[in-house]
Amino acid sequence: MAYNPWYSATYEPIIRMAKWDEPCEDLEVKVIAIFSWMPQTIMKVKHEGGKYKCELFDVNSLHLALKSCSFHFYTLREKSLISENIHEWKQEIITICKYLFPIFGSVATSKYLHFSIPSFFPMWDSQIRKKAGLGDTPDGFFK
Repeated sequence: MAYNPWYSATYEPIIRMAKWDEPCEDLEVKVIAIFSWMPQTIMKVKHEGGKYKCELFDVNSLHLALKSCSFHFYTLREKSLISENIHEWKQEIITICKYLFPIFGSVATSKYLHFSIPSFFPMWDSQIRKKAGLGDTPDGFFK
C-alpha cells in the first residue's frame, strides 16, 4: 500500500490522546489509537491455532503484561535509536515484545511501542517484515 496521508494528519492527535509515557495508563484509549492505524480491529486479530485474540485476552491481560515488562519500558524511554547501540538494549526489547506480541501481535505492538517511545521504537507492518525476510517474532522485530 502506498503512503497514506491520513497517517501524517492523525499522528499528533494520537500522541495527545493518552499518557503514552506510562505503560499501564489509558489502555483502552491506546488500543483505540493503535487499531485506528490498522486494517483490522483488535476483535479480528487471529492468534495461533485460529482463535481470535479477543477470545483469549482482555484489557486486564494487557495491563498485567505491561506491568510485568514496565521496568524494561522505563529503562528505554529516554533512549534514542539514532544515538544508541541497539544491541546493548536487545534483552529489554525482546522481553517487552515477548509480553506484548501474544496479546497484540507484532504490528500493533510496534505501534504501541512507537507511540510510547517514538525516539527509540520504529513501527513495522507485515509488508516490511516480509520484504526484509524477518520472522513474526520478537527476534524478527529486533533484527
